[in-house]
Amino acid sequence: MKKIIFVALMLASFSSAAAYENCRVANGSVMSCAGWAQSGSEPVLQADGSYHECTISNGQVTSCRGWYQGSAAIMRDGSYHSCSISNGQVMSCGPWYQGDAIIGR
Repeated sequence: MKKIIFVALMLASFSSAAAYENCRVANGSVMSCAGWAQSGSEPVLQADGSYHECTISNGQVTSCRGWYQGSAAIMRDGSYHSCSISNGQVMSCGPWYQGDAIIGR
């Protein structure tokens, strides 16, 4: 099964000092993390509550573009859930997230 890497955030904006790591999530909880994230296109929560498509290098957001479209592991009610994002807004969330994710700490 192909691994899909999603980004997850803890209500941090692009301007925050969040460091992004490659993590393993099981039953909606982070189990372990190893290494700084590197990604060309990840959703990052902005101060206005919308998600933008951003580049992450060495664990830091380096630039952002327009609204994010796609799926992501999003923190909801104390655990990570698989959510659908359209035009930068969370449209729906399913069960607890399982798998690899880029987590902002």
